[in-house]
Amino acid sequence: MIDLTITEEFHSNQDWRNSKPVWDKEKCVQCGICYLFCPDGAVCLDEEGYYQAELDYCKGCGLCSRQCPTKCISMEEEVARLPWQVR
Repeated sequence: MIDLTITEEFHSNQDWRNSKPVWDKEKCVQCGICYLFCPDGAVCLDEEGYYQAELDYCKGCGLCSRQCPTKCISMEEEVARLPWQVR
């Protein structure tokens, strides 16, 4: 059996997620469909009553964006943060 040592702690999904959801508050009607469809429970309300992703928990799957009836959620690409890609 090979013993592997973990050298870095996992802090959040931001460490490996490729894209993140961004809400356009002008188009958002606060229907909550994004909240209902998020498989990770990563969608929450901000202080203004609009939905947003808690990026520590969001995996970037895009279900919120695909289910949004007003198309107010866009998926924005993130910079890769994998240890072997960071300089």
